[in-house]
Amino acid sequence: MFRKFRGSKYNRLIFTGLMILFQLAVLFVWFFRLYSHYRYIPVMISVLAVIFILYIISKDDNPSMKLGWVMLILTFPFAGVPMYLFYGDQKPSRAMYNRLLSSQLVNPQRIKQTPETMEAFSGLNSRAGSTGKYIYKNSGFPVYRNTQVKYYPLGENMYADMLTALRSAKRYIFLEYFILEDGKMWNSILNILKEKASQGVEIKIIYDDFGSIAKQLPRHFDKHMEALHPNIKCLRFNPIRPLAIMSMNNRDHRKLMIIDGEFGFTGGINIADEYINSISLYGHWKDTGIRLQGDAVRSMILMFAEMWNAFRQDKIFEKEYIKPEGPYFEPYSDGFVQPFSDCPLDNEYLAKNIITDMINQAKERIYIFTPYLIIDSDLRTSLSIAAKRGVDVRIVTPGIPDKKLVFRLTRANYRPLIDAGVKIYEYTPGFIHAKSISVDGNSAVVGTVNLDYRSMYFHFECGVYLYDSKCVRALEDDCRDTFKKSHQIVHSDLKRGILGKTVDSILRAFETLL
Repeated sequence: MFRKFRGSKYNRLIFTGLMILFQLAVLFVWFFRLYSHYRYIPVMISVLAVIFILYIISKDDNPSMKLGWVMLILTFPFAGVPMYLFYGDQKPSRAMYNRLLSSQLVNPQRIKQTPETMEAFSGLNSRAGSTGKYIYKNSGFPVYRNTQVKYYPLGENMYADMLTALRSAKRYIFLEYFILEDGKMWNSILNILKEKASQGVEIKIIYDDFGSIAKQLPRHFDKHMEALHPNIKCLRFNPIRPLAIMSMNNRDHRKLMIIDGEFGFTGGINIADEYINSISLYGHWKDTGIRLQGDAVRSMILMFAEMWNAFRQDKIFEKEYIKPEGPYFEPYSDGFVQPFSDCPLDNEYLAKNIITDMINQAKERIYIFTPYLIIDSDLRTSLSIAAKRGVDVRIVTPGIPDKKLVFRLTRANYRPLIDAGVKIYEYTPGFIHAKSISVDGNSAVVGTVNLDYRSMYFHFECGVYLYDSKCVRALEDDCRDTFKKSHQIVHSDLKRGILGKTVDSILRAFETLL
C-alpha cells in the first residue's frame, strides 16, 4: 500500500543518520580546534571533566550508569564531556516532561483501588500483595479481579484474536505501538480500521517515530492516516529531529491495543510481519502477549489517554471510554490482574523494581524470557542470590541475534550468572523477542520490558502483573517447552581469547551507554 513512499523512507533514515554524525563531527572538530590552539583549553576540559564527574556521582542514578559515564569522561574527556551534554540525561526534555505531567491533570481522579480486592490479594499471599500495593502507590494503577486473561505463546496466535476483537469494535479502537510497518499484519489491521471508521467507530493511533523510521512507513504517516477518514486520528510520538539529538533518548516502547474498553492486548508484539512469522529475519521469531477482558482494561485506557492528552488538543477523558455495564457483561474470576506503565519522568524505576521484588520473593523457580540481557548490579545480585539459595533460575535469550554488538554484550553478562548457578538458554530456532518473568507458578509479568538499560531507565513501557491466574501456568508451560528447543549455555561455550576478554570487558564497562 505504501510502496510509493519507500524511497522517501530510506532517504529519511539515511538523512537522519548523516545529520547526527554531522552534529557529532562538528562538535568534536570545534572542541579539537579549541584544544589545539589554546593552551588553557586542556586545563578547562580537565576542570570540566572533574565538575561533570562530581555532578554525575552526586545524582540519584543507578551506580552502573554513573560508572559508564565516569569511565568515558576520565578516558576521553575531550569527547566524554560533550557527549554527556548531548546524551547523558535519561530524563525527557523539559517540554516533553511538562506535557506529560500536565496530561495527568486531565484525568485528575485516577482509578481508586478497591479495598476488598487488595485485602483479598494480601490475604491470599501477603508478600505478593505487597508488590501490588507498591505498584498502586507508585503508579496509580490498581489491582483488579473480574478480568479474564489469555496468554499467547506466539505472535501469530495473538494476531488472529486481535483481528477478531477489532472486527467486534462498536465504539472505539486505541492502538499504541513502538513499531508499525507496512505488510500483511498492518494492512489487514488497516483494512478493518478503515471499515470501522466508516461505521462511526473512533480510531486513535500512537506510534513511535524512531521505532518506525526504518520501516515501510512514509515520514508523514500520521497525516496520511488522518486523511483516510475523519474518525481516524494519529499521533507520531517524539518526532525525530536530526538537529535535536538530545530529544531522541526517550521512546514509546509500549504495545497496546484497546477495543471498546472490553479487550486489551499487550506484550512484546509490534505490528510488523516478523512478529507473526509471516517473514523470517532471524530464524523463527518467538514473541509472547496477553489479552485482558474485563475490568483491568480500564488501566490500559488511562495509560493511552495520558500519552494522547500530552500531545493532542482533542483530549480523552478516561471515564468516558470505560465499557458500560449491561446485560452482556459477565463477571470473571481469574486471579489478580494489575496492568502498569513505567516512564522516565522520575527516579522510580517501576518495572525494574517489580521484577527485582519478584525475584527476591521466589522460593522454587524463576523463568525469564528476554531478547537482551544487559542488567545492572542490583538485578544481577538478586538473580545470583536466588540461584545460590536453591531457586531454579532459568533465562532464555536469542539463539540468532538481531543486533550482533548487543548480542555480544548479552553473552558477556552470562558468566557471573552461570557461576552463581543460573541456567541460561539460547533459543535455537531463532530470535526470542518475548519479555516475561514467571515465579513459582503463581506470579508473573508479561509486557514490553526488556532486561536492558533502555527499557528499565529510558523508555516508556507497560506490562501486566499477574497472580493466581491460569495465564501464569500457561506461561510456565510455554517456558518448559521453550527450554527443550533451546541450548543450555555452559562454560565451554564462553571460551574467549585475550582479545575477546578485552572486548567484552570494554563492552560491559560502557554497556549503560549503548
